[in-house]
Amino acid sequence: MVTRAFSRLPGETRWSLYIDESGDFADASSSVVVGGLLVRAEAECGGPGPLRRRLLNAIPIPHWPLHASRINLPVWFALVQVALATDKSAVDPVAAATVSGLGSRCGAELTTALQALANGREPPYEDLRRMNHLLRKHLPREYAALEGWGRRLWAAVAELVSVLAVPDVRPGFPNVAVFAAGETDIPAIDAGSTAAGEDARYRELLACTLERVAAVLGRAGGRHRVGVHVLGRRVFNEVLGQPAPLLPSDVAPIAHAVSTRHAPDVRLVIEEVSRFDPDVNPALVLADFTANHAHRALHSHCTALSVAEAQVRERIPADVRSGKPLLSHLAAGGLAASWVAWAVGQRQSPPSESIALSGQRRRWACEQAYEWISALGCTWS
Repeated sequence: MVTRAFSRLPGETRWSLYIDESGDFADASSSVVVGGLLVRAEAECGGPGPLRRRLLNAIPIPHWPLHASRINLPVWFALVQVALATDKSAVDPVAAATVSGLGSRCGAELTTALQALANGREPPYEDLRRMNHLLRKHLPREYAALEGWGRRLWAAVAELVSVLAVPDVRPGFPNVAVFAAGETDIPAIDAGSTAAGEDARYRELLACTLERVAAVLGRAGGRHRVGVHVLGRRVFNEVLGQPAPLLPSDVAPIAHAVSTRHAPDVRLVIEEVSRFDPDVNPALVLADFTANHAHRALHSHCTALSVAEAQVRERIPADVRSGKPLLSHLAAGGLAASWVAWAVGQRQSPPSESIALSGQRRRWACEQAYEWISALGCTWS
């Protein structure tokens, strides 16, 4: 984990922004999202310990950190419990029956997965997906029971977010809010992939998320300091000529550019770029769950903005819009971002291409642009 410390200026409201990503940025044809939770400092009084305990108490396995993409596969719960059990007689019968039933159907993948988990590593995701498919097809009772474990964990996440959200220490603006950015256009199925393209997609959506956070806080009035916490990833390092871990120096220029545009009302500072390991801040685990669920909500091209916001709130019960008039916290990169940038005065003229809804554009992305442009007194075409 790499951190930086920054002081608080007099009169600033202090926030923490926890950010992760979801989707395969290396696959140019895959939908992707960057997003997470904005939390008022006063709402974090419980600290990381209680957050971690609440999540782990929701399910009968001692595994940390919890990863949303894994817990969405019920088979993962059985594998973890069997792999990490110090007393095999204490293994939950459903988990034991699952591993026993899969042994004759995918023995090699099962052995590899159990060994990886026992050694503190995650099994290959594609192996987990295949075993999950076999579990659902051949062991439906065990699958249904393990699905219940996942629902309990998601319910624990929702409860934690709800606890952070109250009491409201500043009426009129939430203590906790969801922010996420996806892409305006549906990627072409045959789109090519490069390391540079992967990084560009990530950086654009990270900037889009930070821009929306700053714009929303700017509308709230007063001065705001946002400490930005980002889950790490691999990015292409031009100096080394190869992929390397994300560093604060990679993120700082993006945050600085956003801060400059919104100065002096909003100040973004990079506090942490963290690995997803046993020492990770539990709030970043919540960000992982948030980004994962937002990705599901924002994937489709035909989903209306109101529907996408409702879907996000189903599992992450935090505000997805705020201000007067209410405007969305969901943002979109690409053409939609260019139109909103023009509306807020960050470019001299509107884009030459219309933002009108078309077959290759996500409906929610266009609609959030429409409402921001209209609220700022501009017209779109």
